[in-house]
Amino acid sequence: GSLVAADKLRFDFTHFQSISREELDRIEYLVNQAILKDDNVSTKEMSLPEAKKAGFLAFFGEKYKEDVRTVIAGGDSKELCGGTHLERTGQIGLFRIVSESSISSGVRRIEAITGEIAYKGVKKEESVLNDLEAKLNTPLENINESVEKLNLRLKDLQKKVENLKFQSFMQN
Repeated sequence: GSLVAADKLRFDFTHFQSISREELDRIEYLVNQAILKDDNVSTKEMSLPEAKKAGFLAFFGEKYKEDVRTVIAGGDSKELCGGTHLERTGQIGLFRIVSESSISSGVRRIEAITGEIAYKGVKKEESVLNDLEAKLNTPLENINESVEKLNLRLKDLQKKVENLKFQSFMQN
């Protein structure tokens, strides 16, 4: 289920509950910190037992041949891998998590975008926020408060409408 492409990724992992927004933000932060280190990415062929003994990670019981390709990204990541798309972690650019979900019992999936696509996503969100600032006539830092006030006002108006309908019904 995992996928690594030039502009997106999907990562399946064992976990038995949904990941909170705060945890996802922390994961995104840590990944971006690793990317910003701009560490060298190196590959090496070795036997599977030798790779396991050296601490390389294999995921989800995938079937590996006797000789495997290993990838080291800085000091943080040592994995068995079929292919690398870069020479340095900084080439990834921006990393943004777009979703987290359950794909089966005890298995979660994170999907993310990277590089230019992630940047375009940020710019799109920024445009939406700018439109909200203009429509609400309020600075970005006050948007939540403005929306809460509008929701309260809407609920109040809905109650008044219901009361007026009831009064009209009673008069007829």
